Amino acid sequence: MKHNLRRALAATAATLAVIAPLPMQNITSGIIAPMTASALVSDKIEWQVADGITLYFESDRSNFSCTLTGSDITVNNATFAIPDNVSQNGRTFRVTTIGSNAFRDKKNLRAITQDAKHITSIESGAFLGCSNLYSVSLFDGTGTDGSAATVRYIGGSAFKDCTSLKDSKFIQNAEHIGSWAFWGSGLPTVYLRNVRSIGEAAFYNCTNVSSINIYGSSLRKISNFAFYNCSSAGYISLHDGVEYIGKSAFAHCSKITELSLPSTVRTIDTGAFMNCSRLKNVTTVHVDSIMDHAFFNCPNITQFKSGYRNTALGDYSLGFSYINKLEKNASLHIEAPSGGSVQAYATINGFSFNL
Repeated sequence: MKHNLRRALAATAATLAVIAPLPMQNITSGIIAPMTASALVSDKIEWQVADGITLYFESDRSNFSCTLTGSDITVNNATFAIPDNVSQNGRTFRVTTIGSNAFRDKKNLRAITQDAKHITSIESGAFLGCSNLYSVSLFDGTGTDGSAATVRYIGGSAFKDCTSLKDSKFIQNAEHIGSWAFWGSGLPTVYLRNVRSIGEAAFYNCTNVSSINIYGSSLRKISNFAFYNCSSAGYISLHDGVEYIGKSAFAHCSKITELSLPSTVRTIDTGAFMNCSRLKNVTTVHVDSIMDHAFFNCPNITQFKSGYRNTALGDYSLGFSYINKLEKNASLHIEAPSGGSVQAYATINGFSFNL
């Protein structure tokens, strides 16, 4: 590889392209206008939970369940419980869903306390813009440590810009988390037990998250920008099952120092861990491809271990940084079975290999 001026400029351009934020116009894609009291029709259920707090529901008579579709909150720092059941014309309906935009932009909402025990779905934009929201308690009543969390689905932008959110227990049993679901929220940690899908930029710019823990074996893909700029995360744990780590998925996670990837990971895409400036040690087992700039601007990496000799390492994927000029990390040591693509990358770029 020849690092002349043309290649250096190309590297810079590619780097800037990777770290550019997602287009803002896409954030609320698919989210309808907020529901208001005036928009409700006669078959909706109106339920006053406290002075100045009214909730609106839509019932499903086929299974006696209902969805919370809207709200009127006229008091400051509102704290209330969503009822577990509501009644209409002598019939009782179990509350199972918080619908799209139900509390959107309710900046006077402070907390949802525990009452509803059967809510499994929080739809797109449900709490979008609730910047004063502190906690959400949705459990089945048997415990509050997260093991009894009932929510299984969290839609796109559901908690986007909930900057005061300090409660993450209710997400622990979520199986599907939509795109931009927690973009810019104040979540303190991400702990997922059985997640199956995490949408693009789901935890983008969650700068308060201290650790990222993904358990279970159902998740195959970490989507693009999923944990971009979780700048306080000092620990990342991905369990077996994950095969693909997307573009800029963990870029700017600047506190992480150690990274050990599960044996199932096959692809680390462009810029996946770029600008993880404190990262020192990286261990992989059988990764097929580490794409361009995957570990770019990680100047403190001193050891990279690969259990597979033919991992394809893209341009500037490892050992290079650009601040005012393109620079090589001379202290990087690469370990892998000899005679393959990994050794070739080390030799061509002048990195220490298996010494």
